Amino acid sequence: MVTLGIDWGEKRIGFALELNGVIMPLKTISSEAFWDELMKLLEAYPIDEIIVGLPLHFNGTDSSRSVKIRTIARTIKERTGKCVKLVDEKLTSKEAERRLSQTTNRSDVDSLSAAIILETYLSDKNKALIV
Repeated sequence: MVTLGIDWGEKRIGFALELNGVIMPLKTISSEAFWDELMKLLEAYPIDEIIVGLPLHFNGTDSSRSVKIRTIARTIKERTGKCVKLVDEKLTSKEAERRLSQTTNRSDVDSLSAAIILETYLSDKNKALIV
């Protein structure tokens, strides 16, 4: 099974891929390039499911961004026909920044955040919300 992780931001979107249990940050793109890039990834990899980070409040309730992400996730499902799931992305960017602070290359926080979203999903698939 091949799983694509997405960390959606207003300006940048990070992608990561899980293949046979190995998670790889792929790339970070501008939000304007999202649909073209998503279609390219779907052509390049046999993706079975797509996991999108959901920015909930700390108490677990929806934020204004999470309402928008739910709509985006439904659109991804409609346009791709793939299984799309949402995973709470709380603190993934902070964790990505922490991990990157130990290296000299800090340019791919968003793709690393997408990889952490996949790690979160794979550690407990029962917590994912199916779109």
